[in-house]
Amino acid sequence: MQSELQTSLQSLCLVFQMHHGRSLRRNMRPERILETLAPSQSILHLLPTWMMHYLSKGYPKKNSESASTSLMFQGLFLEARIRSTSVYIPQHKLPMLPPELSEQACSLVPGEDRLAFSISWDTDDTGNITGRWIGRSVIRSCCKLSYDDAQDIIDGGFEVDVSGKTGPKLHGQFELKDVVDSLRSLHGITKKMREIRLRNGAFWIEIPKIVFLFDESGNPCDSLLGVRKESSFLVEELMLLANRSVAEVISKAFPGCALLRRHAEPRSMKLKEFEEFCRKRGLELDASSSGKLHLALPKMREKVKTDPVLLQILLARAARAMQLAVYFCTGDLRGREDEWAHYGLSIPLYTHFTSPLRRYPDIVVHRTLAAVVEAEEAYAEKRQRCAASDGIGNRCFTGLYFDEEAAESEEGREALVCAAVRYGVPASEVVSEVAAYCNERKRAGKHVEQSAENVYLCALLKNKEVMFSDARVLRVGSTFMTVYINKFAIERRIYFGEVEGLTVEWIRTTGTLVLDTLKTKPLKRSDLSEKCRVIEDVVLMMSHCQIVTPEDKNECISTAPSSCNRESNATATAPLRFPLVIRVLSTIPVAVHAVGGHDGRARIVARLHMH
Repeated sequence: MQSELQTSLQSLCLVFQMHHGRSLRRNMRPERILETLAPSQSILHLLPTWMMHYLSKGYPKKNSESASTSLMFQGLFLEARIRSTSVYIPQHKLPMLPPELSEQACSLVPGEDRLAFSISWDTDDTGNITGRWIGRSVIRSCCKLSYDDAQDIIDGGFEVDVSGKTGPKLHGQFELKDVVDSLRSLHGITKKMREIRLRNGAFWIEIPKIVFLFDESGNPCDSLLGVRKESSFLVEELMLLANRSVAEVISKAFPGCALLRRHAEPRSMKLKEFEEFCRKRGLELDASSSGKLHLALPKMREKVKTDPVLLQILLARAARAMQLAVYFCTGDLRGREDEWAHYGLSIPLYTHFTSPLRRYPDIVVHRTLAAVVEAEEAYAEKRQRCAASDGIGNRCFTGLYFDEEAAESEEGREALVCAAVRYGVPASEVVSEVAAYCNERKRAGKHVEQSAENVYLCALLKNKEVMFSDARVLRVGSTFMTVYINKFAIERRIYFGEVEGLTVEWIRTTGTLVLDTLKTKPLKRSDLSEKCRVIEDVVLMMSHCQIVTPEDKNECISTAPSSCNRESNATATAPLRFPLVIRVLSTIPVAVHAVGGHDGRARIVARLHMH
């Protein structure tokens, strides 16, 4: 079965080469340095290649490469559409395409030729785009770098070994010094591009994501919050630029059936909730409109820059106010072009192009873009305006400025229609169905990823029995408090109403909660009323190192003192002593553990960590 599949894939690639071969493509193999940015070994897929070279005038030219896969799916097209997206969970990937395609035949491998769609941008020394070329190409990556390797290069700590014994393996005529110099130059340009984008109104909400560490048996043994580095932003900036560039082209060439992605402005009610959340925590923030929120977020970052945890909390709350970005067909919103915009990126047109190996919408976009490129070549040939044998020159459809007069001419319309038929550009009704289905599948995939994250966190807590963390109080009431647990970037509620042995004083005027213990001997569980709980349900007392799992009122489960091992919790605040005075944004220590999971849904519980 394996050999049959490989043979089929080889035949499919051969057919693709014959009909869409190298003779029609720009040869980019000898011209420039190609750098493949691959994630760490724990990630199972490769990102698209990014490359750059220098123009004669000294300004960098950046190119985005996405391996040509759109026309290689003859027998797999329906399955790819059904899956719609790849889903990533810790240690596993549920791919949209078989690994033989996504990780081999269509993946960018250093030293091997690949057919690709390329986008080249000319920039000036301030990061502004001055020119653009989009077309089919043949590329050959010279090396593969992890994000950590790329970050070391950016930070200047990467030592160039001229002997070639260490560092990434190189292919072709390039030296490691070329790779290092190019990546640092590329980082400088993309950093300027990012600054321009943020000045133009885009905003950045970075929500911490938990990363699990695994032991040799594959069990979660610890966790940390992932921190994105400059190397990640470098790739992201080029992806955004590529997606934006393609959106501009396909929406103007095929305004009735282009598949784009839009992000609507936040709803006013959600903005008011976020504004009220900030106000109650001593932060005056004008979020009365989406435009004012754009202006307020940078000021908020500056105001709380010395408190990274509070910034995490506020950004997570701001994200809740946002609507989800969705795919749509431009034909469904004809005459309402203002609704095509992407609010978060603050740009009028956006789509997904850079990941056809893991997103079905990108495949549709690739087909549409292929039709535009071919129509442009056919139109140029008819008008006898072909600038060069390789198609480089002033581009009427894919250049920086779209020639509407050419597109509306008889020759232009004929070229676009013929190309759309050849490449199977779907009609607007089909695009609408695809957009709706892909939106549903993307939401489902996100739900799977979040559920898997919760399962792995529960497994980690079950293995550890208890873990400790600082927590920030978000809300206080007379019978409960809501806390943000720093270590896991999650919120949990701790209820302390009707707890035997615990006194509660709620001072409403000042928003202050005072918790203390009774000095009398506590009752046993068997002596309590059904509604009343013992103090161990909400407090982990370190004096006897006893852990009570509050999942059964009739059982008291004690563990050995080793369960209070503070491994991986060195940064947690030491346990406090009663009486405990709590206000909004107070920092308190909590003990976190998992309950259930045997015959029901596992859940994560937090308790106060006290002496």
